[in-house]
Amino acid sequence: MKKGTFYGWTIVAASFIVLCITFGVQQTFSVYFKPILSEFGWDRTQISLALSISMIVSACLLPVIGKLVTKYGPKKIILVSIPIVGLSTILFSMISTLWQYYLLYALGGLGFSGAGLIPNTVLVSKWFQKKRATAMSIFMSGYPLSQIVLTPFSTYLVSVYGWRTSYVIYGSLFFAIALPIVMILVKDDPKELGLEIDGEPTLNQPKVVKTSTEVSIVDVLKTRSFQLLIAVYFLCGFTDIPVTTHLVPFVLDTGFSVTTASNVLSLIGVFILFGTIISGPISDKFGRKNLITSMYIIRAFSILLLLGTPNLIRLYAFTIPFGLVYFSMVPIIGAWLSDSYGQLSLGKLNGIIALIHSSAASIGAIFLGFTYDLQESYYWGLVLFIILSCIASLFAYFMKE
Repeated sequence: MKKGTFYGWTIVAASFIVLCITFGVQQTFSVYFKPILSEFGWDRTQISLALSISMIVSACLLPVIGKLVTKYGPKKIILVSIPIVGLSTILFSMISTLWQYYLLYALGGLGFSGAGLIPNTVLVSKWFQKKRATAMSIFMSGYPLSQIVLTPFSTYLVSVYGWRTSYVIYGSLFFAIALPIVMILVKDDPKELGLEIDGEPTLNQPKVVKTSTEVSIVDVLKTRSFQLLIAVYFLCGFTDIPVTTHLVPFVLDTGFSVTTASNVLSLIGVFILFGTIISGPISDKFGRKNLITSMYIIRAFSILLLLGTPNLIRLYAFTIPFGLVYFSMVPIIGAWLSDSYGQLSLGKLNGIIALIHSSAASIGAIFLGFTYDLQESYYWGLVLFIILSCIASLFAYFMKE
């Protein structure tokens, strides 16, 4: 096979598309917030709880998904999970009670865990070694791209066809695009096509020297730096996803249009994409913890821009710093964990912090909705998020490089 046509890049493209469509359901949650609120009269705490349930279910299943991927291969797990997310999304169009809403988001959480980062990360890593970081960054950019593309797409569907029909159309994307792509294009291992990793002969493959053994999770949990990381990731989850969850209703409450709210959410996605791409090289030059420390100061500043009298310029300005640091710590934390505890423990440790982050995000989303229901304002909830972001920065500063 000629150089430049390695099939591994087809795998990257497939994972990119699957991640984009799958995480779009979570990323567009805010778009459906107001229409559902208006139709059913549920309060914001009740609606926020749906996304929290989804994230908790997904996080708790990550260790199980990891084992299933190891046993059966990533393709089978992704193939089973895509219809689950697609069907649950379509069934949203038929809900009439709160318990149905919660049940479908729990079902969606099951699908997210099986079609999301863990199986696709394993899949891509099997095809690349020398260019693994590049391949990972490309397929993971499907996450922010889902916000850039699918937020305005969903907003358009809701405005033209209504939120129920919008869910049917969105859910159909899983069956019309994601499922066929995985079925036809994805292979678990390059050897299935008579290829080698990176598309090169075995003789040209770099030797992998095992210089460490798997570290005990109990021993890792005893280290101060990992304890600080747990605190950092808890505060991270508490102050990132809850903001985007409530962002569209926040913008609408301040008097701006649905189009403006959609544009704001999409712009955040643009800067998430940019921040994710540039964070790796910056951390290599200036250090992991220094960049993580600064990221939470930047987040605090960005949320500060949402306080006070509504202002369109300040609202758009908020999207830049908030988006740049929203997802960009994910590859840095992965590198820091590998640096500190070795690659053999990376999967389990990533599972732990993912569980921490998702649990905190679910609590934060409910909390922000609850504060609004109490005071008919997000003001004091956002003030707390600013304080917690500063505390996260302080914790990160004391982590060892």
